[in-house]
Amino acid sequence: LSAYMIPEPWDINIKPNSVGINVSGLAYSNKFLDLAGQFEVYPELIDKLICFFRDKGHTVYIIPHAYGYYNPEKNNDDMIACREAYARLQDKSNVVLIDKDLISPRIKYVISQMKFFCGTRMHANFAAIYTGVPVFGLSYSYKFEGAFLANGLDAQKQTASIINITSYDIDKIIEKIDYFYKECVK
Repeated sequence: LSAYMIPEPWDINIKPNSVGINVSGLAYSNKFLDLAGQFEVYPELIDKLICFFRDKGHTVYIIPHAYGYYNPEKNNDDMIACREAYARLQDKSNVVLIDKDLISPRIKYVISQMKFFCGTRMHANFAAIYTGVPVFGLSYSYKFEGAFLANGLDAQKQTASIINITSYDIDKIIEKIDYFYKECVK
């Protein structure tokens, strides 16, 4: 279904050269069902990733994908996670939080306008894949590799597992993202 969904423009001005980052409530809360306790440093990774791209001169859009705007799902809501990630930032300059109750085609539109996208939710990554935006997946499931491969992408270059990472792993993940970023966005 996601492949056939047409992005729907809406009243938003996306700055040129922008980078989108999807923050998963599942990982950010670190309390979701059987995955609880496996994402202790995910908030730190997101913080450093936002700062990394902002410091490279990009406007960074924090983009929720799976959320209930008026009825959030406890421990799994991207909007809550995105708000927390935004609030955690010391420097919010050139960082935009998409905090609206949007239908899926409008979220896909925002993602389609990015120069580069980094997502934790699989279907947020699909929005980038199906609109031709260079994408890097922060993986919490073996399904990421198969989905990327099935869409002609290099899963080894374009994904990194975030399960049980430590603070030490964060710089390595960001280096991997940067390597792919430099390779595909010139």
